Amino acid sequence: MNEDVDDLSPGGADEASGPLTGPVVPDAADLTIYDVARAAGVAPSTVSRALSKPGRVSFKTAERIRKVADELGYRSGRIERSISERGTGMLAIVVADIANPVFFGMIRGAERTARERGYTMLVVESQESEPTERAALDRLIPVVDGAILAS
Repeated sequence: MNEDVDDLSPGGADEASGPLTGPVVPDAADLTIYDVARAAGVAPSTVSRALSKPGRVSFKTAERIRKVADELGYRSGRIERSISERGTGMLAIVVADIANPVFFGMIRGAERTARERGYTMLVVESQESEPTERAALDRLIPVVDGAILAS
C-alpha cells in the first residue's frame, strides 16, 4: 500500500464514528430524516409521516419526533429548497390580539398589499404573550419570506 495515501478504509483514521470518537452528529444543514429517526428511536418512514402528515402517526410519537427534530435543528429539505430557490410566497403579520379593532385595519391593509404583490399573508395572534410571540416567530421564520410585528 502506498504510504503517501491516507487510510480511508473501514476502521481508518477518517471514519465518522468509532470506539474512541463516538458517533458524529452532522451539522444542522446536513441532517436527514435518518438522523432524526436514529435519535428518536423510530423508523425513517415514521419521521417522514410525522413531519409531513402528522395524523398518520400517534400524537405522542409525532410530538416526540418534532421535539427531537427541533433539538437537532432539522429542517425539511423541501421547505429549505423552496425558500432558497424562489421563496415561499408567504408573509406573516403577528398581532397581540386579533379581536382588538386597532389591528383590523393593519391586517386588512397588509393582506391587500401582500396579495397585490403576489404574496399570501398569514395572520398570527400572540395573545399578548411575549413567549407565544417568540415561539410563533421561531416556527414562522423558516417558512415565510418576511414578517410584520404589529403587537
